[in-house]
Amino acid sequence: MNPTDPQTPGAPINPDEPNGPKWPISTNYDKTVNETVSYVDQNGHVVAKQHTDSVNFTRTVVVDNVTGEVITSGAGTTAWTLYTTGRMLAELTSDSPRPSVRRIAKLSKKQVPATAVIVSVIVVGGAVILNYLVPSQVFTVVTSMTTTAFLFVWTSIILAHLKYHRQNPGQREFKMPLAPFNLLQWHCPLSR
Repeated sequence: MNPTDPQTPGAPINPDEPNGPKWPISTNYDKTVNETVSYVDQNGHVVAKQHTDSVNFTRTVVVDNVTGEVITSGAGTTAWTLYTTGRMLAELTSDSPRPSVRRIAKLSKKQVPATAVIVSVIVVGGAVILNYLVPSQVFTVVTSMTTTAFLFVWTSIILAHLKYHRQNPGQREFKMPLAPFNLLQWHCPLSR
């Protein structure tokens, strides 16, 4: 079943068995995702017109005629994940001072961040290749890479935060709640 061959949600799969398994609801094979980007400065003033995008994902769903359960539907989830990851990557690279990085955010004629989606596909494809080459070790490899990336990102954030406070002493508008008496404050000197 798919959007070009829809079935009536809740209707019996076999018309001769009205109390038998029913067709699943249409959201199992058709999903519209909306994204709205608002541009505001640090004071909350609108600096550019709001931008809204919408994309419709469809997939074919295989339904067991005996039980009415959905057997396969993973392709749509993968496509949705690749697209949304591509959108996030495009948004993160769109303001880069380096033209080679900004090129990742370039939109196609249909307003799709095609290059960013391709980068997402390559990363996921790398995981598939790893799973093929070293299936017994792929979990350890991927989690190690993820942990390393996580530590790199948070270390970069901490270093940027320290540099900002060294360059702008006394400009702390947002203090940690209950400072200096909360437990987190004693473990995280950056919050002081």
